[in-house]
Amino acid sequence: MIRRHLSYANVAATMALVFAMSGGALAASHYLITKTSQIAPKVRKALKGQRGATGPAGSQGKEGSAGKGGATGKEGATGKEGPQGPSDVYEVALKESTAVTAAGTNRTLTLSGLPAGSYAIYGKAEIAPTEINVSSSICTLTAGGEEDVGYHPLSTAAQYIVHVSTEVTATFSSTATVTMACSAVADKWFLGAEGTRIVAIRVANRHASTAAAT
Repeated sequence: MIRRHLSYANVAATMALVFAMSGGALAASHYLITKTSQIAPKVRKALKGQRGATGPAGSQGKEGSAGKGGATGKEGATGKEGPQGPSDVYEVALKESTAVTAAGTNRTLTLSGLPAGSYAIYGKAEIAPTEINVSSSICTLTAGGEEDVGYHPLSTAAQYIVHVSTEVTATFSSTATVTMACSAVADKWFLGAEGTRIVAIRVANRHASTAAAT
């Protein structure tokens, strides 16, 4: 058996170790850093590292639910009135009834001075026969390269006044003239002033086409 002998050296060493351990624990407890304000500013600056490189963008998250609609805003002020569109109307009416005219002879009403543009044009003639024959009345409305022909039979029993209607659409590149020429085929006749006129209405655009009958 090995006996342990106490000596001054052993006792001194043991006491030194105990004081060292208790002093270290006390120091650790006393100098424990719990917030950055305990570190000197120049030390914190020295400890701060450089900013690292930006990492790759993450995948897009799911779209969130729609938020509530905002309140209706105030109605804005009324805008300025725009320029007037091309909606002028041009008309010429027969001033007075014509004299009695021989069968097959034309009487022509003219609407002149139409400015360039697109138009819807209507013509109406009042035909009054002075004879009772197998006959008909005819009117031709001409506007540039456009033309419309209207017919109406005349009575073989009485001298009935009839009205012949025509209409065309046309576009003029310069100042234009429209005419409506009328006649009766086999009767003497005259053109009545009360129902004979040409009306041309200028429009913004003309869209003309043809189509098959169905």
